[in-house]
Amino acid sequence: MDEPTPNTATAIFFGFTNCHDICPTTMADLAAARRSLPTSAASKVNLVFVTVDPKRDTPPVLRRWLDQFDPDIVGLRGPVRRVHRAEDSLYASNSSKSSPTPEGTDAGAHEHQSTEEGHTHPDGDPDGYAVDHSSVVYLFGPDGSTVIYTGGATPPDYAADLTRLLYP
Repeated sequence: MDEPTPNTATAIFFGFTNCHDICPTTMADLAAARRSLPTSAASKVNLVFVTVDPKRDTPPVLRRWLDQFDPDIVGLRGPVRRVHRAEDSLYASNSSKSSPTPEGTDAGAHEHQSTEEGHTHPDGDPDGYAVDHSSVVYLFGPDGSTVIYTGGATPPDYAADLTRLLYP
């Protein structure tokens, strides 16, 4: 007999550690939302960050960055094409492809067209390449219910929906 699925909720966000605005704000807000929950509920919430820039977001870089927000956040990385395929499967975007940097070098650049609100950081990047991706946050409940945020959510918004997903 299979073990029962634990009664957990999961928040997933795709981003990168060199982002200066939306990514750190989103991760800080998700961590604050989990901290605001009663301990019994907070222990049932998984926060997952998937990097869209695995070339620079090595495991130590990713862990150090995530620890600023909450050491229990799960950091995931993989080949860019697979990460974009995962985003696409969640409808975070409608296409993704690799493209060279303006200088013609392949420094891990990619262009990502988004159907949702997204953000790009093409200027001032020390490695000379842009990272463009969705800014969608996904919350998944234990029964398969989903809440999708396309922007403007606050820690109380996340906390209320996480509670609702955990205790329908």
